[in-house]
Amino acid sequence: MHDVPASIRCLLLSALEAESKAVGPEVRDAVRTTHYLLAGCRDAGVSVASIADVVQVRAESIRLRSVDGVLSVAVFARLAGVTVDEVSMWQRDGLLPTATPDALKRTGYPASALVAGLLATSEGGDASCLHPKRSL
Repeated sequence: MHDVPASIRCLLLSALEAESKAVGPEVRDAVRTTHYLLAGCRDAGVSVASIADVVQVRAESIRLRSVDGVLSVAVFARLAGVTVDEVSMWQRDGLLPTATPDALKRTGYPASALVAGLLATSEGGDASCLHPKRSL
């Protein structure tokens, strides 16, 4: 398997788990969040093959579904297993740009910047976050 930092592995698996648990109107947001995180990981230098290994889909599926977008700090923090305060520190430390609104006027940061911040501040950690398989 390709080398993927534990923080990224857990982030992606948490996003897939959130998708599988979402109901009603939450499903669209959960799927959109996953697509944003896929792009964020790609932009942060994680290879498509590595991402595909983690989420157990074909690389082409990752290429087709990854699109960068704005995520709220609360959503990202919950999925990444960090606190909102930690993410706020990334912005104060210059790891994140100024928060911006998305098309629906929800304020947040580009997923690519959030993933880069996570990679810059994580220590690898333990990839013991086991979640059920889910295909994209």
